[in-house]
Amino acid sequence: MAAPTRTAIRGREGRRPMVPRRAMFAEEENKPSEWRHSWLIVFGFYILLTETGVRQVMNGFVVPVMETYNCTKREADTAVLMIPMSSSLIFGPLCSMFYAYAGAQISIGLGAIFCILGFVCGAFAPTIEILMVCTLAIGVGCGLMRNSTISIQCEYFKKKRNFAMSCISIGPGIGIFALPRILKKIMDVSNGWTEAWIFLASLYVISGVMALFITKKPGEGQRNFFHFSGVKVFTKLEFILHLIASFCASAVTFIYKTLKMSTATRD
Repeated sequence: MAAPTRTAIRGREGRRPMVPRRAMFAEEENKPSEWRHSWLIVFGFYILLTETGVRQVMNGFVVPVMETYNCTKREADTAVLMIPMSSSLIFGPLCSMFYAYAGAQISIGLGAIFCILGFVCGAFAPTIEILMVCTLAIGVGCGLMRNSTISIQCEYFKKKRNFAMSCISIGPGIGIFALPRILKKIMDVSNGWTEAWIFLASLYVISGVMALFITKKPGEGQRNFFHFSGVKVFTKLEFILHLIASFCASAVTFIYKTLKMSTATRD
């Protein structure tokens, strides 16, 4: 009877059998490069530029809105600053749920439509109250676009995810730097703010067209309420602490802004 080989002895001992590793490396090498999705980084850069960048420079319309509607500074601040900023944050969880259900293409496209209608209708709003409704639509649209743009990067990029997120994060800074100068020139030439809002609406038309090319769906998961809402994350202590800290930071910002507006009104 022939003596057992070394491989047979290792098999009897319960050790892992030898497998060819070369096939595993060949499979990884055959995977297409993630750089073929570089166009998504450009799209994300532009969409965040129009989304966050625009909301941050809306204070340039406070004085023109006061003159147009003969309203107080508090009303103008509420219409063009507080409502779009706060609504984009408040509706953030609902926007994330909608992205998990519908995908980035529909979320970004619908958000762009909300922003376009908000700016176009707001430019011709007859009263300050209707203008507030229009800026509410802008805030919801921005929330849809922001959550979907950030989340979809994780679906297209696995190894290059940090690089992609870093690149698209530059967009808001460029928007905050460049848009005030562009909007001021438009308002100086047109002697009003209506044309400036039409210009902002045209920026979101481009974002809507970009959304048509983003066809990838969110990662597969359980198609139920707990999957869409993400309520399981509330079981994590670190998330709850981060949530409380973010809420307190936002509350301090809004309280400071309210007190500043009250002081300006009394003066």
